[in-house]
Amino acid sequence: MKKKSSLLDSNKIEDTTLNNNFINREQKIESLPQTSLRLKGNTHSIIHVLKRIEMKDSYDEIIEAALNNYIESKYNDEKQKKIKEYVNTENEYKRRKQRKKENDRGLGHNS
Repeated sequence: MKKKSSLLDSNKIEDTTLNNNFINREQKIESLPQTSLRLKGNTHSIIHVLKRIEMKDSYDEIIEAALNNYIESKYNDEKQKKIKEYVNTENEYKRRKQRKKENDRGLGHNS
């Protein structure tokens, strides 16, 4: 019986990471899959109103700005760097998971 491969398998990480120097940070972030997030109604209303007032295209811009301000005001530089590393690790996991899902469906890219 073939062992199912894990997305967290450390031996496979080098094979599956997107270490393409031509892909910048923004492109990597844009390639992440959309997710849903459960919020209290009031929190959603605040975000919705800010989005309309600021004339932003998406909730992401409002939430990301708020989270960045929160992190910058609450944590020292060392902790901020650690948070950024964790976020990058989480994003890489999501990209690998998305690529595996596409490959399993036969939609994989020839990379």
